[in-house]
Amino acid sequence: MHPDPARFEPPELGGAPVRDRILMLGRRKAGKTVFLSRLYEQAWRGDQGLHMRAVDGALHEICMDMVDQLKEGLWPAATAGSLSSGVDVSWQGQHTTMVMLDYPGEVFRRAFVEGGGDEQSDNLIDHVDHAAAVILLIDPSNVHGGEASEVVDDDYGMVQAVERIRRVSGDDEVPIAVALTKCDEHLGIVQDAGGARGFVEKYLPNLVRYGGRMRMFATAAVRTRLDAVGRPIPNTQYEPAGLLDAAKYCMKHVGRQMEAAEQRRAEAARLFQQHEAERLDRQIAQRSRQQWIGFWIGAAVLGLVLIGLSLLVSVGAFEGASSQSEPPPPAAEPVIADETPPVAEEAIEPPVMPESPPPHGVKIPRYPSAGTPP
Repeated sequence: MHPDPARFEPPELGGAPVRDRILMLGRRKAGKTVFLSRLYEQAWRGDQGLHMRAVDGALHEICMDMVDQLKEGLWPAATAGSLSSGVDVSWQGQHTTMVMLDYPGEVFRRAFVEGGGDEQSDNLIDHVDHAAAVILLIDPSNVHGGEASEVVDDDYGMVQAVERIRRVSGDDEVPIAVALTKCDEHLGIVQDAGGARGFVEKYLPNLVRYGGRMRMFATAAVRTRLDAVGRPIPNTQYEPAGLLDAAKYCMKHVGRQMEAAEQRRAEAARLFQQHEAERLDRQIAQRSRQQWIGFWIGAAVLGLVLIGLSLLVSVGAFEGASSQSEPPPPAAEPVIADETPPVAEEAIEPPVMPESPPPHGVKIPRYPSAGTPP
């Protein structure tokens, strides 16, 4: 099951996450499944004025089925997959959302010890970044006498989760409740350390150093008894202890965080609407500019076409007028053939001038002419 994205994925403002939920964190075998189901059972009844209602009906059914298994003396099976859903929580006039998040313990290790990188661990880290309050579930027996790899999860892993909360939020205003689980079984080691706070300060000093505002609670979701072969089995004859106290502590100090989250959500929504309006205005202005550019380009092309046609018409008219004003070229003179018959060549002799009488008293000698005998 997954939270409604519209409800549990609020818009961010300035890159900082909107903190709007109470989150429960715990490593493998910390008792998360039993803690969640028993807390929901108590709050569904409205015990101590705290009321819870699952947003998703499937979560309500799962929690109640787990409670029935506990009443029958059966332990719920280990969590195989992530379960995530929202729960409406109200107490003393305050109303908020708690994220019921159950997941395999390996996911917590991958997220806060190995650095994440897969979908489940990244989703868990995202929930941490949006947490307005956190309940850390720690099994005292694991911290007191567990293997080194298991202690790393509660020691280093929890410190990493808390340090991330403080670093991302920028202050220590996010309340953190440390719930020591299964204290009915491990009451002795908790009391020997001086109670819940003394135990955490002794065995988890770095958690106190980096945790800032936090409070410790000794809790017991379900008591146990031994069956016929000596194995511990659930005993629901006793009411859970300390679960509602941890939840109420978060509700008491989460008011300002939730109010700030609502203000940031409203501001983010306002900015989103403003940005959307500005984006639409830019799109409309851009379309208008494109339309006007297209109009003026078309007008320019049409104008050039008209100017070209006008020039063509003007040039054609000018050439027509010029051809009409020029005189026609002179007609070629007809060539008249000389039909005069040829004249036979004749010897041309110089004309014989008539002899004039000589002047008076002048004697002219006479020469014989050609053909005249001397």
